[in-house]
Amino acid sequence: MKKYRRKQKMAFKKRTSLSGLTGSKWMDWALRRTGVAMPNCFTYATARISEILGREEYLDSPRVNGAQELWDNYSDGFKRSKYAVEGALMIWQSGQWGHVAVCEELIDTNTIAWSQSNYGGAAFEYVKGNPNGYKGMHFLGYLVHDKLPKAEAAKPSTSKPTTTGIKAGNKVKIKSSAKKYATGQTIPAWAKGKTYTVQQVSGSKALIKELVSWVKISDLQVTGAAAVIAVGKKVKVKKTAKTYATGQSIPAFVKGTTYTVMQISGEKVLLKEIMSWVRKSDLE
Repeated sequence: MKKYRRKQKMAFKKRTSLSGLTGSKWMDWALRRTGVAMPNCFTYATARISEILGREEYLDSPRVNGAQELWDNYSDGFKRSKYAVEGALMIWQSGQWGHVAVCEELIDTNTIAWSQSNYGGAAFEYVKGNPNGYKGMHFLGYLVHDKLPKAEAAKPSTSKPTTTGIKAGNKVKIKSSAKKYATGQTIPAWAKGKTYTVQQVSGSKALIKELVSWVKISDLQVTGAAAVIAVGKKVKVKKTAKTYATGQSIPAFVKGTTYTVMQISGEKVLLKEIMSWVRKSDLE
């Protein structure tokens, strides 16, 4: 009996150089399709999108004369979006022809990375920045194909979480198992289980504001958002939050909505659904 292998789903892999694309079947297709040699933004984008989708792909329908015309004349499968997606086409309006590139990586709410080629310039560039106002061009938006593969998931960290993440301002409770303050005195039963504020941290002990007492960090448990924030957890942006960790204002519609923690870096958290960095203190 003949056995068939199950076809594996493709995962999106960012491209940071021309290595492997030059001379490939995707570039050969792009050169035939556009009739324009590299370096050229349209030819490169055709090759790159074909590589991502794993098939010879048309960008335009009907044929266009310049990259900026793609915004109104894209082929079946594409749709406009104001949000960045890895693997999406990026369209700028400028002069007679405009410009097209391919989104490769979402870095934060204000920064993405894209790959491109420039007619009369570099055959390949990997750019990190904000597409709005790039080189004085007007950024129209993204064209996202409905067959785009998902980006490869980041490998989970194998490092153990630290227990010293308590800092001034955190809300904490004294564990019921705690026996003595850091200074040696017995902790009374009435002091346990209540919520307190950390006023100061020194090594392995924390000064509790309401008790004016030093407690071992190992005898404390953090409450509120700081206690539950971890990759994969669900959080909400507080209604009192004003700006993202990158400085931009947080619009009202973002607040109070549930999001998924995609990545944590120090005191900021990347939220998956809006691809934005938010301060831990602004989450609940």
